[in-house]
Amino acid sequence: MGWIANLFGQNQVWEGAPRSSKWSGVRDRWVKENPCCAGCGDIKDLTVHHIIPFHVRKDLELDECNLVSVCNDCHWNICHLRDWRMVNSHCLDDLLAYKIRYSEARVK
Repeated sequence: MGWIANLFGQNQVWEGAPRSSKWSGVRDRWVKENPCCAGCGDIKDLTVHHIIPFHVRKDLELDECNLVSVCNDCHWNICHLRDWRMVNSHCLDDLLAYKIRYSEARVK
């Protein structure tokens, strides 16, 4: 049962390293201050993506320069290229390009 707590609780573990006890507060504050997806602009189902992954640079876990708000769809499709094992090092550029194209394509 410990794996369930690790998966859903404050003891979330990534690549064997525990999350900082401050992560949930940083995450909640970030979403409150950045309440729109950086890709599609949606305000539902937001998550916080680490631009440089936590498992690569644990020291950047709480660094706001390393965070971006994204909806679940943009997180999966753009930030992880539809594979959780993938790291899109161009995610900020790709999110911006998608945001521009998405807003242009919207029927007005």
